[in-house]
Amino acid sequence: MRLLLTPNISDRHLTFCRELLNYFIKMFSEIYGEQFISHNIHALEHICDDYINFGSLENCSAFPFENHMSVLKKYLRKCHQPLQQAVKR
Repeated sequence: MRLLLTPNISDRHLTFCRELLNYFIKMFSEIYGEQFISHNIHALEHICDDYINFGSLENCSAFPFENHMSVLKKYLRKCHQPLQQAVKR
């Protein structure tokens, strides 16, 4: 991930990242079982493509907004229709 957060890495490093991520996904599946592969694990397959399209992952990251999640969560009383609850409150 550190490499993918660095701007302008070489094609060699990008290939290395892709190979490491694919190895991680394969080993995750073997260790924990395919039933535990979530969309987050699957998304790792495509993260190098995001680097190619957008550059450093900091350019397309949602991390700056995570601090505001606690504010939004205060507006929710139940899990049904979260968007509507947040807008009304």
